[in-house]
Amino acid sequence: MTEMYRQAITLSSLPVTGWYRYRDVFKILPPNELLKRPPAVEAHHPVIFQWKYPESTEPRSISGHFDIPKWVLDKDSAAEKAREILLVLGVLLNNRIFEYHGRQSWFVDLEEIGPGTIDPKWGQELYTGKDFKGTIEGFSSIEGIPKVETVETHKYFNRRFVTYDAVFDTPKDLTFLLDKFFALSSEDKKSFLSSCALFEQGIETWSTYPSLSFVGFVSCLETLINVDNKDLALERCKECGQERHRVTHKFREFFLKYGNDSAEFKRYAMKIYKYRSKVVHTGELFNGEVMPLQFGSDARIYDDDFRRSVIRTCRICIVNWLLSRTNGQ
Repeated sequence: MTEMYRQAITLSSLPVTGWYRYRDVFKILPPNELLKRPPAVEAHHPVIFQWKYPESTEPRSISGHFDIPKWVLDKDSAAEKAREILLVLGVLLNNRIFEYHGRQSWFVDLEEIGPGTIDPKWGQELYTGKDFKGTIEGFSSIEGIPKVETVETHKYFNRRFVTYDAVFDTPKDLTFLLDKFFALSSEDKKSFLSSCALFEQGIETWSTYPSLSFVGFVSCLETLINVDNKDLALERCKECGQERHRVTHKFREFFLKYGNDSAEFKRYAMKIYKYRSKVVHTGELFNGEVMPLQFGSDARIYDDDFRRSVIRTCRICIVNWLLSRTNGQ
């Protein structure tokens, strides 16, 4: 099977100043001098993402009549591999690498704002670079580029705040964790990627739809809970004979197994699932979603702090689940 290489300009919420390479699978590089940077530290910073993917070998056709050109098949293969990698990195990195979805909207140019200069424009979210080519022969040289900073893994995943001078970094054990992902069985890998996709949706809807974001984070764990319990026989109620799924119990046990087995953490797990039930079953949403918050209200502050803790603990549980599925490999 012939291996091929591509690169794309992706984005990160923190500036990337060094390189990271995972074996012969992908490489992360800081932007070159031709790529424009944002005028703020916490913004969408360009990142050069390079990856290897398999050349397409299976022909496909549309409705059995029109053969799809090979270059299209190769592009599909490249997109599938890139998507897999970025989904996993979205969980293993506190500051994920992402792409725009091509949404269109009205906007104002922040670099041109001044007295009387606010002029709405219609446009599409997009980042591109002059003379940037997607097809490459291999990974770029790292000569003169420092390696990306690393942080002790436990400290990295438990970090709560970002300093004003922060740059993109990685957990010290990132390569080890990626090895564990690629060692998963095909069935476990599919479930793990589904969990990562729900986690991603939680991140992307964080500021606009807090309740949906919260449900996404809880659901990313429920995906893995289903894997852990798929071979267990369902209990039946002795009185009515109906199946008892015991979803709350399974969620709590999952949280204790892959998070922390303390009494405090048990209460925290139940608090999360209680909030999930309120949102899904009663329509009780987070503050400010149905009606705008009143001026001076601090209700949203407590909600946001709780949801940040949920992100952190969900990420830790997912990582520990990954490690448990590949023990001994």
